[in-house]
Amino acid sequence: MFWPQYFVPKAQSASPIFAGSIWIGGYDQNNLLHTTAMTYRQNGVDFWAGPLDTANANFTTNSSNYNKVWSIRSSTVDSFNQGLLMPSTISDFATWPANGDQSVGEAKKLAPYFDANNDGVYNYLNGDYPQIRGNQSLYSIFSDSSSHSETGGRAMGIEIHSMPYAFNCIQDSAFWNTIFIHYDIINRSSNNYDSVFVTQWNDYELGNYGDDFIACDTTLEMGYLFNGNNNDPGGYLNKLPAFGTVLLNKSISSFSSYNNSGSLFNGNPSQTNNGMEYYNYMRGKWRNGSSIMYGGNGITGTQPTTFLFSGDPVAGTGWNMLGNLPPGD
Repeated sequence: MFWPQYFVPKAQSASPIFAGSIWIGGYDQNNLLHTTAMTYRQNGVDFWAGPLDTANANFTTNSSNYNKVWSIRSSTVDSFNQGLLMPSTISDFATWPANGDQSVGEAKKLAPYFDANNDGVYNYLNGDYPQIRGNQSLYSIFSDSSSHSETGGRAMGIEIHSMPYAFNCIQDSAFWNTIFIHYDIINRSSNNYDSVFVTQWNDYELGNYGDDFIACDTTLEMGYLFNGNNNDPGGYLNKLPAFGTVLLNKSISSFSSYNNSGSLFNGNPSQTNNGMEYYNYMRGKWRNGSSIMYGGNGITGTQPTTFLFSGDPVAGTGWNMLGNLPPGD
């Protein structure tokens, strides 16, 4: 997600995210850790395009057919339903990955669609059409079978259907400045996973990558960053940009961060113990598994917590970076 950069609204000249990805980790019934994640592709890749064989959780021979992102607008669907459009002229409509190839083990139903005659087969000539969210949706399918050269972790055998979407609603600043992401995460493996954490990893950058502050608001299920001058803690927050990620249908269990460094506490995770360092960050720990400590830099604080910088930087209450720690990457 968001690679190499991300712009919202579209006309903005600066990107608030350099890169982003979903991270997932958990233990199987034999108490073995499995992790799958992505960062910058510097070390390798954990996710690959395409669905998995429903019997063996392996990639099918059709994987290359899914190495793309489908883009559908609600206006296209409306025009089709009004008889004003032949989808054959729009490849993403005509090739919508609604049905998998069962002859190679793919699931019968993949991407959501309206089935006009309830025959279970996507065919726009019969009035079928993609079911999307918002005014424009992007859709992709990716999975984590095979080797994990990013985390070094064991494969989970999960298939992810991703649908980012947005609303064309310039009159409403919240909708106009928001991208929604819907994930369907399907366990195609024979493992029963426990202690599973699903994490949205973002490399936030508001302008200069080295001058950002981060914080979380547990009452809003939000992690966010803001930009500013550490020597001027008063009065400027309403003038400078902020950007955040909100969980809409799940409760946030932790908010953590790491620096672009080699620190054993809060540095970049490495391929150690089947992705344990990635998993530690997912569950609100430091890289080496030690607890985040409330106060200061989170390493030498007073009591364990899973929420880094949970105070209010505007009101100056609670634990926050502003006025206490320098900004960074």
